[in-house]
Amino acid sequence: MEINHPYQKKMTAYLDGTLSSAEKNEFEAYAAMNSDFSEVLNKKKEEFEFLKSIIPEAEMSEESMNSLKSEIKFSVDQLLSDEKPRMLERVKSFFTR
Repeated sequence: MEINHPYQKKMTAYLDGTLSSAEKNEFEAYAAMNSDFSEVLNKKKEEFEFLKSIIPEAEMSEESMNSLKSEIKFSVDQLLSDEKPRMLERVKSFFTR
């Protein structure tokens, strides 16, 4: 069933729990008053739960998240370090010989 409701775009945010409490209340009220929307929402919930069940680690621990942030920061720092211009100059000189 193809639908086009004002809250259609908020469905994923609702399912993954990222709506604010006010938005969540509005969304749930809208779903309660619109049976066709509620039907689609229930199907999406089932799909969402199925996807979560086949992904072993759908959520990162705080430790993993901090480790990932550190790795990204290190990589970005390396890319933006003073070595970059010298490296660029070396590559440039190699091709302009």
